Amino acid sequence: MKKKLWAGVLSVILLGAGATAAMGATDTTKLAEIKDLYHQMFNYQKQIVDKEAEAGLITSDQAAGLKANIDLRSKYRDQAIDNGQVFAPGFG
Repeated sequence: MKKKLWAGVLSVILLGAGATAAMGATDTTKLAEIKDLYHQMFNYQKQIVDKEAEAGLITSDQAAGLKANIDLRSKYRDQAIDNGQVFAPGFG
């Protein structure tokens, strides 16, 4: 009786571990699409900075600094995606 119980418990643990690994797998076919969407987002952010500079809300020096920061974030995001690391809100 105890052997059957332990076999059942072990089966549940192994099935749970296998399901967790399968759910946590990254779909690499979608990474290029995600990367493209991030590029679009960063380009929109730079366009917003340009419009704010044209409207006089920020100086041209501030705009240049903001756009450099956007480029840096874009570079780091590309590196992360290339390494299979796509962070979603709430994951630190």
